[in-house]
Amino acid sequence: MDCASDRYQAFVFSRATPLHYIYDFSGNIIAEYDGNGALGRECIWLDERPLAVIADAGTEAATICQVHTDHLERPIMMTDSARKVVWRATYPPYGEAYTILGSATLDQRFPGQWFQLESGLHYNWHRHYDPTTGRYLQADPLGMPDGPNRWTYVTNSP
Repeated sequence: MDCASDRYQAFVFSRATPLHYIYDFSGNIIAEYDGNGALGRECIWLDERPLAVIADAGTEAATICQVHTDHLERPIMMTDSARKVVWRATYPPYGEAYTILGSATLDQRFPGQWFQLESGLHYNWHRHYDPTTGRYLQADPLGMPDGPNRWTYVTNSP
């Protein structure tokens, strides 16, 4: 975190190879490096909407996949340059990935939320969201209630 407590990088050590994430000023992951410092993936954004993922970004085998979103801006599909579907997800109302198919991976869920394999939760800047209950594990740190319950996601109406 920087001096304003904004997250701009994170390290994940629970996988076989540690990962290092780089974030933009909006909190979006823009790059992923492995434990050896090799660039593995880059993400391209338009404001809060994911547009594309570049897999194997640091190599000659780099591939660009377009991210397709639903009306809530959740990613529902990725296609490669040949328009072949390489990742697809469906979700029940509160965001738990119900079905994930394909050879690619994408950890983004609701806007601003990233699935964390280590915990099964979605990280949302300053708190964690549990899609199985539709609630955050922490109250809104900004004190901006989205209704009478500071632990719910969009007043329990995603």
